Amino acid sequence: MAKRINIDGKFYRNRRGKLVQIPDEWLGKTTDRQTIKKRNSISRRTRKNKNKST
Repeated sequence: MAKRINIDGKFYRNRRGKLVQIPDEWLGKTTDRQTIKKRNSISRRTRKNKNKST
């Protein structure tokens, strides 16, 4: 689990070098392996974006 930072009773996380508040409904929940496997792979997403004409 990523490190949670507690500031004045609110939890934050480091995201791309910046502090971002963690939503209250996310606290205490972890992502299941099964859910991660259902997601599209990164290579498929980037390939799809490269094929788009701008």
